Amino acid sequence: MKVSLEKRIKRGKESWQFFYTIFGILLAITLFLINAAPIEWYWKLILSIAALLFLLRLCIFSAWFQNKLIGWKHRIEETWRKT
Repeated sequence: MKVSLEKRIKRGKESWQFFYTIFGILLAITLFLINAAPIEWYWKLILSIAALLFLLRLCIFSAWFQNKLIGWKHRIEETWRKT
């Protein structure tokens, strides 16, 4: 007999909006830094695509990173409430 447990988290609309916002901010900063770098255009293109794929995986598809983001968000909100 095999026993298995599985945890599932259903994210609400507000959480997904938060993840998309963080994704957009991180992508904008990354693309700005890549475009400001004094390198050839084809390296900028390769780096931009790599950054897009990396941030997509991190912000949208990684449950671990999403949990970290939510934890950071709650910690910041608690700090603001205390002051």
